[in-house]
Formats: sequence, C-alpha cells, structure tokens
Amino acid sequence: MGGYEVSGTFRANTGQAFTPTQFFFGSPYVDRAFQNSFSSGVEFIRPFMGNPNAPASSIAIDNDTAINVFGFTSTPSPTGFYLLNSFNASPNSPGVPVTLDQVRFIANTAFTARLFGNPYGNVSRNSLRGDELFLGNFAFFKNTKISERMNLQFRAEMFNVFNHPNFGVPDPFIDDAGIGFADINFNDAGRRTVQFGLKLTF
Repeated sequence: MGGYEVSGTFRANTGQAFTPTQFFFGSPYVDRAFQNSFSSGVEFIRPFMGNPNAPASSIAIDNDTAINVFGFTSTPSPTGFYLLNSFNASPNSPGVPVTLDQVRFIANTAFTARLFGNPYGNVSRNSLRGDELFLGNFAFFKNTKISERMNLQFRAEMFNVFNHPNFGVPDPFIDDAGIGFADINFNDAGRRTVQFGLKLTF
C-alpha cells in the first residue's frame, strides 16, 4: 500500500470469578499451623450470605463480634448486627445497626458460628466476578525508501486505543469493608498510550 501498514489487536474477556474471603477474625475453625505455613496466616474461610442483591461491599458483624473483636462497648445493636464498614471507616464510630437484608455478607467468626449454628460459611465459591476486559491496540506505519539499502519507517502505536477502563479483580477480603473490599485495586491495561517513533534500517 505504497509503504503504509496498519495492524491491531483486540482482546475481550469476561470478568474473572473470585471468592469473597476473610483473614483476621480469628476463627477457631481454621488450622492455624497449616495456614501460617502455607498462606501467611490468611484464614481463607468463607463468610455467610446476607442479601445477594445488596452491594458487595456491605458487610455485617454480630453484636458479640463487635464487642470481642472490635472492643465495642456501647449499647448492642437492636437488630443484632452492625455494619462492619462503619468500624473500618472510623475506629471511634458509634456503629451503624443493620439488618441482614441490608448487607451482602456476614463475617464468619466464632460468635457468628454459634449464632447460626454452623461454623462453615455458605457463600459459594467464585460467586463474584471482576470487571470485564476490553482492550484494543492499533498501529500505523509508513515506510519510505531512501536508497537501495536504506529505509526510514515512521510508526505511531496506540495501546488501549479506546481508552476503556480495565480494572481487573477487586480486593476479595471482606475484612476491608469500607476501606478496600469491592473497590478496584489495580488497572489491568492502563490508560490510552500513544507513542511515535522513527526507525532507520540499512
């Protein structure tokens, strides 16, 4: 094409599935020696399900967990549960009472296990998905022959040409409710980047 070249790639992926989990509630139903040896103490125990239609970042803790884990000394919640997000956002928070219809997950602790009569969380494996990926790259080249043995190439390359935000998988730990959970924590492709170059071959 008279020394012109174009090229490009496009990639589309559904969001990666991931399992919400927790890591610092001190559940007695975890093999501590194993966890410390193979996963740096992360519990990898599943929480309990609240309302599947509530925001994924809304997490509840029961009254006993609020008292024994967070040292909360005020009047117990009239609903039996507090919003974990309120404690994470402010250590001096008076606590926000919630019902189980208002939260997606309930933290799985020794106290919650006794309350529900079950030490095993019921949240399904891979029940959440990260953002979908749409990534287009485009390149344009113009080759100009200077002599029999010398060629000059101008190149313009665009990465993520549609400037589509590709965020990847969010923080899976419910402990971070209000400070990280379900907030996007990295960009899988970056913003649109355009670069130009000249290449002399001989």
